[in-house]
Parts: sequence; C-alpha cells; structure tokens
Amino acid sequence: MLHADRNRGLTRAYTRAARRGPLRSQPEKNLACHATLNANPVGWLDALDYGAGEGAVQTPVMKVGSATQANAPQRPFYSKDSWSSDNGPAYNFIAVANMVWGCGTSIDIGGGRGCTIIAACNFTATGTTGQIWEYTTAATGADGAYIAFRRDGGVDHPFAVNGSFGAYSGGYLVGSYAGADGVIVSAQDRSLGTQLLQVGGEWEGSGFNLENGTGVVAGTYAAGASSWIGARNNGTSAPWNGKLRELVVCATKLNADQLASVVRSVRWRARVL
Repeated sequence: MLHADRNRGLTRAYTRAARRGPLRSQPEKNLACHATLNANPVGWLDALDYGAGEGAVQTPVMKVGSATQANAPQRPFYSKDSWSSDNGPAYNFIAVANMVWGCGTSIDIGGGRGCTIIAACNFTATGTTGQIWEYTTAATGADGAYIAFRRDGGVDHPFAVNGSFGAYSGGYLVGSYAGADGVIVSAQDRSLGTQLLQVGGEWEGSGFNLENGTGVVAGTYAAGASSWIGARNNGTSAPWNGKLRELVVCATKLNADQLASVVRSVRWRARVL
C-alpha cells in the first residue's frame, strides 16, 4: 500500500500546500513535473495544460504522446473549475459512446513485460464499468491492460486489470467508492506465467484487494497497439462518466521508489493531499 508521504525526496511543500487554491509556485510545479519525467512516461495528459477554452470540446494537449478524436462533438469537455480538490481544471466525460480520445500507437507500452498507469480522477456511478484508459481494443484478451471503475456487488470500485488469454487478472478495492477526487494506480508485470507480480496500488491510501485475480499468461504487451482514454473497444464499450485531471502511462513496471515519487507528484498537482 502506498502512502502520500512514503518518499520524502521531493519538497516538503507537497504535504504543506493548501488543499484548495492555486498551485503555490512555478518552481514547485516544475519539481513535481520533473519527478514524473524521470519515470520516462510514454503518455502524459494533464488538465493544467488545457487546449480549448471553458466548456469547449477538446483536442487534448499532452506533455508526452498524443491523443485525437475525429468526432469532435463527442470529445470530453474542459472545465476550468470542476475539480473539487482545488476548484481547478478537469476534462469531463459523460458516459456517451465515442466520447473518447483515441491515442493510436502514440501511447505504446508494447515490447516489454510491464506497465504502470496512474490517473487522478473522479467517477460518477453509471451502473456499468467506466473505462479510464485501455491498451489494445480488447484489454481482457491477450496483451491488454487498463484501469477503470467497476461495479461489483452493487457498488463501485477503482479497478486495475492486466489482460490474459480469455480472462483477466486484476484487483479492486474492498468497499465502495465515496465520490472523492483521488489517484488510482496500477503497476503491472507479465513476467510470471501464473500470477501478476503486482496489480494495483492505491485509491486515497487504500490498497487494492486481489480477489478478482485469475492469473496471467507470461509474455510481453503487444507492440504498436492502440490505446484509448475514456472508454474501451474504440470508444463504443464502457464509456466513462467522470472527471480526469491527469493521466500518466509508463512502459515499465516502476520500482517502489519511482512509483512513490510519481504518485506523490501527481497527488500534489491534483491537490489530492
């Protein structure tokens, strides 16, 4: 289980910063960004770098990688003050099919055995799985990966999945989602032929439970596959109802120190402290 104060390598201002209000200083923001860049992300989207104005459909600005959507009216909308942790910006998805960003191969975790996905997000229950990010168009099949919110037993849980052949291996939180802004983390490794070395991480300081784990076939993630933000299966399945502040995708399973550092910086930028 990760904690926000596990790694003290970054400035102490991270834990002292006010929960609401603007970012304290550009140097602190730059330090937080540097921690994420050190993890060599292959995809990085941050609402603080918005493109179009308030209420407008988006072609997202990404620090690393790219994302587009030809069907402009169904892109998510940008809001400058809808993120409740600091009254700051967020991208808003409303569970409409094709309200999604198709990243093509520009967010590509292919060729390796691990990946790490970190998202600062908020979810609105829809009664179905809400897909935040998916790699390949069928992540529950071979070589896929995603993070989502999933309904289980009538309640919603943050959920992390690494695809296997004909099934999945994943973990979800015990207890219902309470509607707060938070950070969902998945660090995944396909090195073993029976069970993931690690799936999951935290949601607001709570660790993932691996009750849903079914084992996974060893191997690498398929190179050159498509990835999607806000839904799966090319945007037609499990559209997401919620807000996205930041998304970071790495093509490796980060070690404990790297992961703690990046999560800490994402939490600081999203004011989830």
